[in-house]
Amino acid sequence: MATRTSQSTALVTVVVDDGVAQLSLNRYEALNALSRELIERLDQALSDLDERDDVHVVVLSSAGKHFCAGADIEDMSKLDFNSATADGYVGCSKQLGSFSKPVIVAIEGMALGGGCEMVEMCDIVIASEDAIFSHPEITLNAMPGAGGTQRLSRAVGKHVAMDMLLSARPLKAHEAKEAGLVSRIVEPGQAISKAMEVARSMATRPLALLRRTKASVMNSLPSLEPGLESEAKCFRECFNEITFQEALSEFIQKQRAKRQ
Repeated sequence: MATRTSQSTALVTVVVDDGVAQLSLNRYEALNALSRELIERLDQALSDLDERDDVHVVVLSSAGKHFCAGADIEDMSKLDFNSATADGYVGCSKQLGSFSKPVIVAIEGMALGGGCEMVEMCDIVIASEDAIFSHPEITLNAMPGAGGTQRLSRAVGKHVAMDMLLSARPLKAHEAKEAGLVSRIVEPGQAISKAMEVARSMATRPLALLRRTKASVMNSLPSLEPGLESEAKCFRECFNEITFQEALSEFIQKQRAKRQ
């Protein structure tokens, strides 16, 4: 295995040690909300890590009390239908769902919207007892765009997925584990350390074996691509609807009032 290396940007940090890459969202002052810049940095880091032979496993985590509050609403409000379509905007990572190596995600606090979609893209989910998983997009007269309607239903089944997506029902950690969205539950503050423990053990295995095993499991599931394409198209249709634009504006005004 390679020796310890590290890389840091204002928004993403990467530390590689003994075959494990710890990839951390570092926008804690905004609850790690997924701005387009953060998504770009995250996807670039994932692309780089997928090519590195010294990285066998990735642990995805975040700085601050919460994993991710979802899409950056103010940033998203700058888009319209044409620009969202031209950019292929889905409000979340595109690389994570197709990453070829095992990804273990450590969840403390909230994983909302795009944050929950990232959880659904990962392979093993280690959650704190006080973690919360939610798809609140419908409260903004919107829907997921990066696979939430596709991967969530595969993880928890149709009825729980419909409840979360259509009523914005949140799942507490134990509910999420019972439903199949979470692999293991740990005490608050222990998610990252447990994820790293699991990753270090896994990283001792041959990289080719890890890739083949992950690919084999993914091949056992119904094809995602048609559903992902349909979802992204349906999501971008929201930008054509006045109810969505009004909800974005109302949300932004409320957030700005809280800061005053």
